[in-house]
Amino acid sequence: GYEREAIPHYERAIAGSAGAASPLGGDDLQMAYVNLGSSHRAIGEYGRAVAVWREGMARFPENRALPVFLAMAQHNLADHAAAMEA
Repeated sequence: GYEREAIPHYERAIAGSAGAASPLGGDDLQMAYVNLGSSHRAIGEYGRAVAVWREGMARFPENRALPVFLAMAQHNLADHAAAMEA
């Protein structure tokens, strides 16, 4: 129930991951992408959720959760063909 409050924290964590001394990496960073996108989707920001999950997929192509979440947001945006393809 605190998605709006969580979003800036996830964004800072992901932005900080670009630095060499990032406190977030690996599985935690992948989950930050999942959770940031999920927070956007929960508050109806489907387009932003899609953008977050696509960025996560570009960084972590082996992550199997991100395409599933992406498909749900594509469904919300009535992009049913892309959702079913995923």
